Amino acid sequence: MRPRLWLTAFMLVAVGMACALPSTPPTPDTQALATGVSATLTAIAPGAKSQDQPAPTEAAPPPTAPAPTAIPTLEEPFGPPPALRVVYTDSGNVWLIDGDSPAVQLTSSGQAYQVLISSDGERIVYLRQPPNQAVPSEIRVVHSDGSADTGLISPQQWDALYPLGDFDHNNVSQIAFIPGTHRLLMNTRAFGNFPGLFKYNDLLQLNVDTGELDTIFAPDAGGDFTLSPDGTHAVIVQPQSVSLAAVDGSDLHSNVITYTAVTTYSEYQYYAQPVWRPDSSDFGIAIPSDDPLAARTSGTIWSVSSPDGAATQLGQIGGDFFFIQSGAAPSLSPNLDWVGFLRPGASSSSPPNLIMAHPDGSALATYDQGQVRWEGWSPNAVRFAYGSGGPFQLHIGVPEAPALQMGEGTDLKWLNDDQFFYLEGATGNWTLARFEGGPVPKTLATPGGDIVSYDFAAPGP
Repeated sequence: MRPRLWLTAFMLVAVGMACALPSTPPTPDTQALATGVSATLTAIAPGAKSQDQPAPTEAAPPPTAPAPTAIPTLEEPFGPPPALRVVYTDSGNVWLIDGDSPAVQLTSSGQAYQVLISSDGERIVYLRQPPNQAVPSEIRVVHSDGSADTGLISPQQWDALYPLGDFDHNNVSQIAFIPGTHRLLMNTRAFGNFPGLFKYNDLLQLNVDTGELDTIFAPDAGGDFTLSPDGTHAVIVQPQSVSLAAVDGSDLHSNVITYTAVTTYSEYQYYAQPVWRPDSSDFGIAIPSDDPLAARTSGTIWSVSSPDGAATQLGQIGGDFFFIQSGAAPSLSPNLDWVGFLRPGASSSSPPNLIMAHPDGSALATYDQGQVRWEGWSPNAVRFAYGSGGPFQLHIGVPEAPALQMGEGTDLKWLNDDQFFYLEGATGNWTLARFEGGPVPKTLATPGGDIVSYDFAAPGP
């Protein structure tokens, strides 16, 4: 199904609304997390109500993280590429589209399942793993011209990183390029022949040009991370705390927010999801109350200034902030002006309502109905994308205007305020599309494979 002709008019009407620019969150270990979220969904009690806001609960602050290991000074930030560069996997190999040029194949060794590109478009990192085998990933890098295809971390190096104990292997969990550099920020996890998602809560930095791997925070001193748009700082999240530090581990502000661990009713822990303001001056975060199946649930919304780590509570709203934020994108807008959450429908058999409101609870209104898969806000925070009405039905919404149904699609990523990429299709029959504002999206590629990963490096203004 293709977008309707009036999408361009819809976009133009919405342009005059609020503005800001989010950072792209790093790619999590989504497959393992999705298994846990699915298990949680099966525990939902019919007719559970989300009503008035409850009294906030106090959480004991976690222990202060130890001082980080010194990390070499980062190089001067690189500029953006001269033209848009898009990388993607196709049947286990990595391909590149450079501007309007035809796609070129960069690798031929197969087994690639995740791909990332540096902000200057020059380095493409990809993760390899034999299909249907529970083994660690190999991390490799290739230059944008297809040269210097080099191994960075082998499966054996992952297993040697920390003692395995009862686990079978160690592996990468989150991984993302630090903007303006050829360095990766990563954390790790362990796995074995039993259910669960065990994270080491560490933080590592890898130079893809030299292969140098440094520890920023040792296990239990790091956590999940979200990089600032300017690449200088990272929010570090654990299941009961939010901290702020420079990307080299210095200037650490531990536990700027603490919260009660959220019960997931499964073998994984919940990590709250921050979103940065475009100028990197502060970030926001909407933290669910501790029991998503309780009769009264809520979300507490905070802002934290950077680099000083001063936290301000913006509000607390009754509603379900857990299930809507169990994917890869926070439902709080990057300008910290709007937040999406769920409330039960009129009866136990009715689908939940998607609610939009300001963080202080004002302008609260029902926006849509149905189980929502949140896909993220546009860079200027005018529009948001979500899935509803089917497993892959995409919608583009504006807080105070009706949503537009885009048709089938998933894994949506905003290129700018008006354009975005997404995947259509299913296993073995994918289309990587780019919506450019016209009546029909542009087909970029038709990759094969069970899973398709893609990333892009945008040109400067």
